[in-house]
Formats: sequence, structure tokens, C-alpha cells
Amino acid sequence: MILIVEEIDTTNQAIEVVKNLGNVVGEIKSVEHRHTLKTPNYETKLIGTDGEILIKGGFSSGYPGEGPRGLKKVLINLGFPPAQVEEKVYGSEKRFVLTK
Repeated sequence: MILIVEEIDTTNQAIEVVKNLGNVVGEIKSVEHRHTLKTPNYETKLIGTDGEILIKGGFSSGYPGEGPRGLKKVLINLGFPPAQVEEKVYGSEKRFVLTK
């Protein structure tokens, strides 16, 4: 099962999506985050044991702003290692993958 959530305008909306839908796809085992050339400029895929959630917008990376802070908070709450999260979220890569 793949859930696609589009038209996320704010980081708080993206955080709520994860809170409300995270359990639907089972335990989150990995995340793929990337910058896109289309609008919205970021996509975050949470890959669980029973499916995936693709969030278009809301989270971002590569700079010290609200979008990266929200993404960092969510990933740490999902159990990803804080040091790796910090490195990836604030790094300069246009795409990153984290796996538990």
C-alpha cells in the first residue's frame, strides 16, 4: 500500500500526517527525502513494514529553517539515530536515505 499525501503547505501539517498515518503502514524502517524541481520542492517517503507514505511538501532540508527542524523532530521521534538525522537533514545533499 502506498499513501500519497499532496498539497501539504506547512511543516505542522506534515507532522500531523505522520502522527495520524504513521501506524497505518506499520513500523517505519526507512525514509527517503529529496528535493524536486517541481512544486512542492520536497518529497519525503516513509517506508514501513506494511506500506509507504509519500508526503509532498511540508518538510525540507539543507538549511536551518522550520521545514528541516520539523523533519528532524519527526525522524528522531520515529527512532532514527539523532546524529545521522542531524547530518542528513542539515547537509547539502539533494537526496538522502536513512535506514534503521
